[in-house]
Amino acid sequence: MMSYTFYSLLHLGSVLALGLLWGALWGLYTSPSPNKKLRVLLLSLHGLIMFLILLAGFGLIVTIKVPFPWPLWIYGKFTIWLTLALSPVFIKKANRTFHSSKPFITGVSRKLFIFQRKAL
Repeated sequence: MMSYTFYSLLHLGSVLALGLLWGALWGLYTSPSPNKKLRVLLLSLHGLIMFLILLAGFGLIVTIKVPFPWPLWIYGKFTIWLTLALSPVFIKKANRTFHSSKPFITGVSRKLFIFQRKAL
């Protein structure tokens, strides 16, 4: 069995790597001509990082000896993990939604800015 520090560093490092990977995925999906090989590589890395997060999380649970009728916070963390696992789908759909609703968002933000300036 590994130490608590090892699992904790693996867990936090994987979460930070996931954040960097999201930036790369966002950049890939917003580029005018996305590279298919790069997309496959980034999605494969996403799966590997998600596996490391799950492995380190369960390693931490075993290390701190949480009894089996798990507390509610473990189920909450697993739900968060599942949401993060689906994040490439959300990133791709958000990019499409953002570009299709860009004129609406720009118009609303202009109206709010003008309204705010008049209120001052």
